[in-house]
Amino acid sequence: MAGAASLAPLLALTGHCFAGEVGPNTWDTHCFTSVFNGQHVRDAHQVAREGRTVYQGESLYSVEAGKVVFTYWSSIGGIGHGTATLSPGVWHFSLAMRGAPDAAPTPLAIRWQWQDAKSYVVSGGPAAVTFRRVR
Repeated sequence: MAGAASLAPLLALTGHCFAGEVGPNTWDTHCFTSVFNGQHVRDAHQVAREGRTVYQGESLYSVEAGKVVFTYWSSIGGIGHGTATLSPGVWHFSLAMRGAPDAAPTPLAIRWQWQDAKSYVVSGGPAAVTFRRVR
C-alpha cells in the first residue's frame, strides 16, 4: 500500500542490542528481534543495577491500518499502547502507559534522535540518555 507505515527502520535493528546508562551503575539494554519473518519487531529490555536485573519490559511493534503501533508490558505489571512515527534521523513514540495494573494511564511522548548507525539519544523522560550498540 503506497504511503503505508513500514517497520523497515526497526527491522534494521534486529540482531543488535543497545545500552545506555540511566543512573549510577544502572544500565538499560534493549535487544531487537524480528518476529514472524519481519511482520513484527520485538524490543526486549532489561535494567540492571550493579549487574543485577531490577526491571524488564518488552515492546512488540506492528503495522496496523497504515500506522506503526506497539504494546509495551513490564515485569511489574505495567502496560502501554501507542504509535510510532519512524522517519530518518528521528523517531517519535506516543503512548498511554499504566505503570502498574491498577494505575491510571499516563500519556508519554518519547523521542529517539539517531546520532549515527550505532547510537541514539532518548529524550522525553527525566533525562536524555545515549544508547550505544553493544552487540
